[in-house]
Amino acid sequence: MHAYYVISILSIYTTRPLNYCIISDQCHTGIDPESHLPNNRFNDGKCDPRGRLVAGTMHVDAKTKHTGALYSLNEKYNVTKLLDRVSISNGIVWSKDGHCMYYIDTFEYNVVSYDYNLNDGTISNRRVIFEFEESKYGSPDGMTIDENDNLWIAFWNGSKVRQFDPRQQKELSEINLPVRFVTSCAFGGSDLNDLYITCAASENKKDFDFAPLAGSLFVVKNIGVRGVPSVPFAGDVKSFLK
Repeated sequence: MHAYYVISILSIYTTRPLNYCIISDQCHTGIDPESHLPNNRFNDGKCDPRGRLVAGTMHVDAKTKHTGALYSLNEKYNVTKLLDRVSISNGIVWSKDGHCMYYIDTFEYNVVSYDYNLNDGTISNRRVIFEFEESKYGSPDGMTIDENDNLWIAFWNGSKVRQFDPRQQKELSEINLPVRFVTSCAFGGSDLNDLYITCAASENKKDFDFAPLAGSLFVVKNIGVRGVPSVPFAGDVKSFLK
């Protein structure tokens, strides 16, 4: 049996997401848990250590708060809502043992952790482990985790990726970038020791003059720590598409 990676695609013409798009031989639309919310779309998503897809939504107007949610899609294509009243669902990662989930809702300006039940994919015991002052940090966006269970967080309007130790609740390092809107980061390369960093471009000419590399993909080679391999979606895609 093959495992497949899953993405969410936004139709820029209709503002409706094409939702869970399963990467197989073709692209197929799937399950829409928010058909009653035509102005919502999916944002970040990742698979947990057991291969469930956890993905969150937001309003197409990013300034509109609390319309989104965080969902889990299991291998049988059952959807469970994990959180509601989400504003901009962003970074999601799990600790190496899989028993802790870290999560970012950007407009909360924090990182929260939850106890994570690997058997059923439920969360409990919410804890705020980092809080960020917007004027100092910008807005927390995408996130990844390394083999030492340290978090790497991209900061929108902050020009940085920062590394944090969630156990001691302290910042360990930072990477300065020649752009404002840093969006996410992920480990790659043959040994998972390169950090790839994405950023957004702006239609504002002043922003472009300030950061002509906006919209680029950056890589920091041999960053000194390895990442954690991604987990593919556990569902049997071929059976689902029949």
